[in-house]
Amino acid sequence: MNVVALAQQGLDRMEINPAFADRVHVVTALLKAKGVLSTKRAALNARPHTHVAAAIALAHDLGATLDIHTRRAEAYYLDGLSTLFISWLDKCVKAGILEANNSLGRAHGKLRPTQLVADLLS
Repeated sequence: MNVVALAQQGLDRMEINPAFADRVHVVTALLKAKGVLSTKRAALNARPHTHVAAAIALAHDLGATLDIHTRRAEAYYLDGLSTLFISWLDKCVKAGILEANNSLGRAHGKLRPTQLVADLLS
């Protein structure tokens, strides 16, 4: 599923489902613990960080992949996401949070949440 759609649907689901919101907070904590997201200025960056975590949590819940169609920061900015969104996904791949279906070692194509995410969210 398109990563932008996952992020937006994840935010919508957070508003109506408190249990899902808790799961997103767990993924956010994982991303910060693994060094994917910065812990500095956390209050300022809470919403952009939540976009990434919500997309990963929703992909896990749906058994879907995060489909990356472009690596251009401008495209994510125009969709209402941070320009750092793709670099955070790159760090997720390197940290073992997301698994890429390519040998590039970066976020491109279809990404799948790893067993680490499944263990934390189960």
